[in-house]
Order: sequence, then structure tokens, then C-alpha cells
Amino acid sequence: MGLAVDGLTEHLARRQDHQGADLGANLLDGLVPLRRDLGPSALDLRLGLAPALADQFLGLGDGGGKVVQEIWTPFQKTKDWGAALTQAGNSGAQIIYAFYAGAEAVQVVKQHADFGLRDKMPLVGDQWVYDEALWPALGDLVIGAKHITVHYPGIDSEANKKFVTAYRQKFKEDPDVNASLGYDNGKAIVLTLEKLGGQVPADGAQFISTMRGLTFDAPRGKIRFNAQNSALLEKVYLVEIVKGADGKPKRKFIDEFSGAEDLPGCTKSF
Repeated sequence: MGLAVDGLTEHLARRQDHQGADLGANLLDGLVPLRRDLGPSALDLRLGLAPALADQFLGLGDGGGKVVQEIWTPFQKTKDWGAALTQAGNSGAQIIYAFYAGAEAVQVVKQHADFGLRDKMPLVGDQWVYDEALWPALGDLVIGAKHITVHYPGIDSEANKKFVTAYRQKFKEDPDVNASLGYDNGKAIVLTLEKLGGQVPADGAQFISTMRGLTFDAPRGKIRFNAQNSALLEKVYLVEIVKGADGKPKRKFIDEFSGAEDLPGCTKSF
């Protein structure tokens, strides 16, 4: 499932502004990532991601932290996460970081609560673990949860305000991260086609190389691509799901992290 880390508080506390001043206290000083084992085809990505999650993304290398344990679970082969959660609970870490989506995310979040780990070892994850589409299935378990995301409706930028306003007018609700990603993808394709004079080249590599040269403002922030493997390099946000004035869940900003360069070991290009 994931990593376990000690010594996280001091490093994160140094990176706060007044809006995220309680981040270190809330996340404590440990992390246990829970990850799905996607099989040999994902080996290169996994080898690059594991150390990079702690060292580059969370910055543990210069903050005195350490990875206590990584726990891998089979992909779409189980609905019982008890063994992994028990192992994480006994690791000595103070946070679980997980990457799951869909039905697996619902199962992990619910079983994490059933095992009494919500207060003892909070489950922090990426945007798919607490995907807004899963909120009805998770109920109040989402309240108080913290997760990493590339977008939330409250980002204070002209591009985001324009996007959120237009989305609310059309759909009568706030955009979730999937809507933001779809918008970014569509805009990247349109801008690429503009650069190519409206013609899709026979050689797909030419289309990709043209897109790779783009830089544009998006709801999440400025988007650019790495020349080596087309990775999108941009900031990510830490948010907490809270109850709004209407009693419905919403995301509250806690902190943001600047986009990292390529993860070591990740050489796949598209």
C-alpha cells in the first residue's frame, strides 16, 4: 500500500505560510504509503516513485525524515485490506499515504476507519483516494480527510476563477478535479492544433513534440511539460475536506508545493 516515515513534522512546518500553519501538527511526523502493485509493466515507474515520493515530493531527505516501510497490495484482486492496514498500524509511523481509486479507494478508506486508525494514523492520499465522485459512498468519513490534488475550486487565479464561474453557470455545481483535468487536456490539444495550423500530422510523434513545447495558464496554474518524458510539471495542493455552511463537503486549502522535476527512474515518454 505505501510508505511509513518518521521526522516529517519539522520539515513540513518550515514550508507553511499562515494558511497552513497547522500542517505539521496535523500530519504529525510519520508516513506509511499504501500502493497497488500494478505488475512488471509498471516496474520502472515504481522504482522511480518510491524514493521520490519521500525525497522530492515530501522533501524528507533534507528534513530528517525516513521511510519506515512500504506496503504493496495486489491490484483488483482483493477487497480485504486488513493485513496491509494491520501491518501499517504496527509500523510505528504516524501517517499512511495511499494511492487508490474507485471501489478500492472506498474499501480502503472504510476499512481504515473500521480498524480505528483515523485518529491514530490518518490516511492521506492523492486526489483519487478522496475523489468527489466517491463522497456519497464514503459519507462523513471524508470530513477531516486531507489529500493532495492538482486542483480545487478556490485557487486564487484569474484562469481558475473564469473556469469555475463558467462551470457553475453551466452545471450548477463546483467543478471537481476530473472536470479540471478534462479542461486542461482539451486546451492542450486545441493549442497544439493551433501551432500545427489546424492539421493533425501523420506522425503522432510530431503532435506530441509540439504539445511538449506548450506553456499555458490553466485553472490549476501554469502548465509546462518536461522535455525528457512529457511529464507535466506544476504545483500541487494539500487540502482538507470540511463541511461547508450548507452542510455539504468542500475542500479547504492548507498548503501548496511547487512542481518537481522528473522523478528518478521515470523515463517513459508518450
